[in-house]
Amino acid sequence: MRAYWIIDYNYRLPAYVSVSSFLQYHEVPVTVMYVGEKGFDEAEEVFSTLSTLVSVVRKEVPDTVPPGDSQATIGNRLLRMEIVATADEDIVLLLDADLLFGEGSKALIEMLQSAEVSPSPLVWGCAETPVAYHNYLYFNVRDANGRDVKLSDMEQAERYSAVFGTAWPNLLGGFGLNNGVLAFRNAQAIAERWRSFYLKGLDQPFVNPADDQLPLAAALKAESCTPRLLPQHLNSLGNITGDFGVYHAFSGIWEMQYKAENLLAKPPKFSGVTPDRANRSLSQSTFPFSSFSKIAQVHLQDAPQGWKSELLAKPDKPFHFHIFPGSFTYKHLFLDIVDGLEQGYCVEAGVNGGKSTCFMAELVALSGKAIRFDAVAWAGTEELAATFQQLGLDQFVHFTPIHSATYPAESLDFVFIHHKPDYDSLLHEMERWYPRLKKGGILAGMDYTAQDGLSFGQACATYDFCEKYGLSCRIDFDIFLIEKKI
Repeated sequence: MRAYWIIDYNYRLPAYVSVSSFLQYHEVPVTVMYVGEKGFDEAEEVFSTLSTLVSVVRKEVPDTVPPGDSQATIGNRLLRMEIVATADEDIVLLLDADLLFGEGSKALIEMLQSAEVSPSPLVWGCAETPVAYHNYLYFNVRDANGRDVKLSDMEQAERYSAVFGTAWPNLLGGFGLNNGVLAFRNAQAIAERWRSFYLKGLDQPFVNPADDQLPLAAALKAESCTPRLLPQHLNSLGNITGDFGVYHAFSGIWEMQYKAENLLAKPPKFSGVTPDRANRSLSQSTFPFSSFSKIAQVHLQDAPQGWKSELLAKPDKPFHFHIFPGSFTYKHLFLDIVDGLEQGYCVEAGVNGGKSTCFMAELVALSGKAIRFDAVAWAGTEELAATFQQLGLDQFVHFTPIHSATYPAESLDFVFIHHKPDYDSLLHEMERWYPRLKKGGILAGMDYTAQDGLSFGQACATYDFCEKYGLSCRIDFDIFLIEKKI
């Protein structure tokens, strides 16, 4: 068995943490494939000091990959397929640079080592979707303003047919495996199919070059190989709380937390906003996400200081919001709103914990635009305001208690509602905020599909409101958006 990481200059630090955490629990030979010349000599020296089990190999992006923004991504994916295609009967373990390994990851190696020796191909992975074609990441379709477009089922079917042929429902009907943790044995034929489907997708202008998961699912079906599913604790799939053996830090979550922690002279305290957030504090060694962050911190201690300093350089995207407890799934909406405005007035109504508020304030700060942003809070406005002052964001968000928030009619460009999860509460808030929108303004809210007892109260409230005023509503995953027409 051999474990592989494929990285470039930008992934040196997360890969260092990933490999270091892996070697803490596993005596498995490691190959770090380093793509490109920049920083290779230093990376080779640093990774080699981790263990005699580590070898560092320099690779170049294949000549067949055209230059452009996606060159490194495509090169990375093709190298993954090349490793599997050229492997002998040993098990090949493909691992992402944003993985962190804990004690529970020992089950992964034990499971692979106990597999029977057979000439038949074996593939292991964690199921991300029960049906592969539910993977919405495969398409990279944007409108004239560069914003993501959600395709209809018919549009998706047309695009699948263009890549996988008319048999695509069968080829993509099996499990969709996450590509963060994958293992292969005797899978040369699968690798060739995987590569063939992947390259065919690249010929289409609408396919996301970063997604090699659907081509893999199609290759498995085409070769009649049923993957062996790994227990879910061996790939957290972006979850950062819980007892996982392998934490998969989507979008560099731990890097943003590390940046937020180390750029704060006085870490803010969270207390009294809601009971579950009482007395939460941020110290030099602890995030609110304890298990996840502790693993990263241990292995960051011996990482090169220069690499850590680069991570702490002036940010070009929001990062402070990672220090707030909780999560939210509508970052793309706030990005679209700020991108689409040159100046304007935005309100987040019903703020509680502060995470999404911080994200929006950072977007406004980074944009340099004349956008006024108000956070109308249920409670704790003084404490929230003090926290944002510590973060240096107080000039980009203005806190107002919800009982005293007053806005003239047709004065706002965007309102996002946080509301109680029932029909009457949402309908009341929509009636309250809609008249305050300008023509063309957007009213939005979350948890559209959430159930209120046995009914879908929020969906019903949205429908009834739109029916009453003759409006149309767009649903973006679990978010509703209503544009003011009159």
